[in-house]
Amino acid sequence: MTLHGKEYAPADDRFAVNVKRAAAGADTTVIGVTVRKVDAENNGKLLDGAKFTLEAWDSSDNKWVELPDYQNAAAENGILSISNLTYNRAYRLTETCAPSGYALAAEPLYFVIDKLVPKDGELITDENYPWNAPSDFAGRHISNSTTLFFENSAEPIILPSAGGSGSARIFVLGGFALLAVVLACAVVMLKRPEISGR
Repeated sequence: MTLHGKEYAPADDRFAVNVKRAAAGADTTVIGVTVRKVDAENNGKLLDGAKFTLEAWDSSDNKWVELPDYQNAAAENGILSISNLTYNRAYRLTETCAPSGYALAAEPLYFVIDKLVPKDGELITDENYPWNAPSDFAGRHISNSTTLFFENSAEPIILPSAGGSGSARIFVLGGFALLAVVLACAVVMLKRPEISGR
């Protein structure tokens, strides 16, 4: 990529090329991501019925703040479009309702949409978008308009045990009853007087 007569190459997957369209002098770049809710075993299978809550990091208070537009937001047909985000800010996407037949995701998805600019042969954070993330942030660094895959595993199918929970007790008691009958018959046979002539 050439910028102001200099050649730049992406340093890593955090390099973002953002296309801007000027309209009456305003920057109209839409900053956001698309979330695809998919089966963990088959990322091509979109899952309907999931709901999410999106939170943004607030460095001034050092806490996560819910974004009102994305409280229990539904992933329609397995897709959730999230827009009006800010560059270089940490976000936490938490599943609040799993698709039918799937387990609720155990972990949220953390991400930052990086806005980097070249300076002295390196890519640095754009000063127009200060870093706004926890000091220990270990989430994903992505480009604007990235598609994120949020996976769910199917709930395990648990078959009911045959005979119900008390069947073992019935078999044990039945076995003792049968043993008692056999022993009673043996005692009767031993104590019975022998009939002569037979």
